[in-house]
Amino acid sequence: MANVKINSALFAVNLMIILVLFFGLFSNKSFLDFINGGFYVFSVYFILSLIFFVIKGKFFDGIIYSFRRFSSRVAKGNANEDYLQKRDPSETLSSQFLSIWYYQTIILAVFICFLLLLYYSL
Repeated sequence: MANVKINSALFAVNLMIILVLFFGLFSNKSFLDFINGGFYVFSVYFILSLIFFVIKGKFFDGIIYSFRRFSSRVAKGNANEDYLQKRDPSETLSSQFLSIWYYQTIILAVFICFLLLLYYSL
């Protein structure tokens, strides 16, 4: 139930951002400009979703581990094991945050598709 409230509130915030972009950036104030503002917001969500997907897929964990190990050996001159206690990048993203983020991305995509269907049917 709390997840639904959070998603609804975030969607309302996204609509407000789209309206701010619509009134702030576009001079024509047409329906197509509103769709373009929505696409700008969606594209930011989509690109960050792809980045989060790659991070959560443990792509950078090995690279970060190697850099930490190398810097630990070079900086101190010995094999100190304190880099083992640090969290991996894939562990820093919580599953609740990612589910809310992915849900907002999907809802914005559906919203933009609905607006485009409405625009081309008129």
